[in-house]
Amino acid sequence: MSDYKILRQKVKQLAEREWDTVVIEARIKKLVKEGIPKQNLVPREIVANQEVTLTVGPTICEENNYFLKNCAQATALALMAEFSVGNMESN
Repeated sequence: MSDYKILRQKVKQLAEREWDTVVIEARIKKLVKEGIPKQNLVPREIVANQEVTLTVGPTICEENNYFLKNCAQATALALMAEFSVGNMESN
């Protein structure tokens, strides 16, 4: 399948998705209010959980983008929250 067809398929899927706006908004407002949560990341655990991160991560990015309407900010916010780096001022 060509890249264009894959992209069109993904856009269609996102357009048809039922977005849980209340949950998405609450997650983002919590980050705005409390900042990026600080966590002690253990490299071994990150590697062990990489399958979950690679599955859930894109969904969080998509939800953030749906709410924020900015792909770069949405992706940065998801990565910052997942890996406990940066702060809300840098997003």
